[in-house]
Amino acid sequence: SHTAARIQGALESLSASSQLEVVAVREEPAQGGSRAQWPQWLDARVIGAFAEKGISHPWAHQRAAFDALHEGRDLVIATQTASGKSLCYQ
Repeated sequence: SHTAARIQGALESLSASSQLEVVAVREEPAQGGSRAQWPQWLDARVIGAFAEKGISHPWAHQRAAFDALHEGRDLVIATQTASGKSLCYQ
């Protein structure tokens, strides 16, 4: 498919770089979102601010990103448009 060819091209481009190394590639079928709990380490004022905006719980992929960043790990998030990626880096 066109998308698979674009992804393969991007991977080849990354692999050709002397500064980057692709260490894992995983493709998973689309699935519905699931909610998670806020991390216990997150300040209650932050949770309250989200609640005021109508966000009662993060999506599971957001929670996984929060935990990875909190632990000092690098990550890449690739999800569909309007799925909450911005909240992960903000």
